[in-house]
Amino acid sequence: MDAKRFLLRCAVNLILLENEKVLLLLRGNTGFGDGNYGVIGGHIDGDETAREAVIREAQEEVNIHLNPECIKFVGTIHRKLSHCEYIDLFFVAESWSGLLENKEPVKHVHYKWFELNSLPHNTMPLVNTAISNYVNGIFYDEFGWDE
Repeated sequence: MDAKRFLLRCAVNLILLENEKVLLLLRGNTGFGDGNYGVIGGHIDGDETAREAVIREAQEEVNIHLNPECIKFVGTIHRKLSHCEYIDLFFVAESWSGLLENKEPVKHVHYKWFELNSLPHNTMPLVNTAISNYVNGIFYDEFGWDE
């Protein structure tokens, strides 16, 4: 049988917390969500677990090391875009080692801490939904299906 199977993309996202504040990165020059705040994250590269991917992304983007035991899975969002679908996995960490540094200034203009209940107006809608879900204990959601 030569049936073409549907492929689903998967991304990992890190809600990094410190003193009830979340670290957001202002996106720039990426072609997706530029001018808006997002969280640490990216695609799973393959041959790595989701937890390994979020650890790698944290190192690549802001130069921090996460202990796998300190990363907590907090939710999934099934996201629909015009050209594809994603499963976004969200994790939370409240401890890490290393000094925060913008390691990808071409993709991130800067990073900044924000109160969980006072996100900037230009937070990516997916991220805004995910943080709200985390605060409200919602572990599964769907995004972009009504557009």
